[in-house]
Amino acid sequence: MKKVGFGIIGCGGISNYFHIPELKEIKEAKIVAVADIKSNRAKLTAKRFKIKSWHSDYLELLERDDVNAVVVATPHSVHAKVAVDAIEAGKHVIIQKPMCTNVKDANAIVEAARRHNDLKVMALPFVYFDSPPFDYAKNLIKKEELGRICMARSRVAHGGPEKYQEDVTRIFGEKKDCWFFDPKTAHGGALLDLGVYAISQLVYLLG
Repeated sequence: MKKVGFGIIGCGGISNYFHIPELKEIKEAKIVAVADIKSNRAKLTAKRFKIKSWHSDYLELLERDDVNAVVVATPHSVHAKVAVDAIEAGKHVIIQKPMCTNVKDANAIVEAARRHNDLKVMALPFVYFDSPPFDYAKNLIKKEELGRICMARSRVAHGGPEKYQEDVTRIFGEKKDCWFFDPKTAHGGALLDLGVYAISQLVYLLG
């Protein structure tokens, strides 16, 4: 069975704790290379997960013939640039949420995907399929056992950037330097980063 060769672009906490471990559990997938502008992160991530190749320039990764698909897990502000470059390079693309930070960038990704409609391009949503509590609630709503729903509220919380940076610092032995706290790179802040969870909950349950 031929495996899909994956490249990981961005070697921060989300890649080390989620994308790479999950892809390694999929027998049809093989991670062939990682890339990060911080070469130390790329090198240590490759070593940590026994991945043969690493790059400090993601464009080098995109030139590889053994990379069929990429996961874009960079800071939000460069999602669109990296995704469009990957599409133009002929790679299937998975973009870590949020897709990007503005409508102009979103349109650029969509337009690139349309130009290359043989490729699969997706922005990773936060979905609740196969989650027993949400499935149960959705069933109640579908059967109209809760009556007419006039309002819904979703509350989402986690440790935030400070907790995230602790994890990154521990993995790579870096000094704290969190892009979440810089308006130029964080953009929408908590609303953009956490809001997707609340919105996807409500859309899944209520349509």
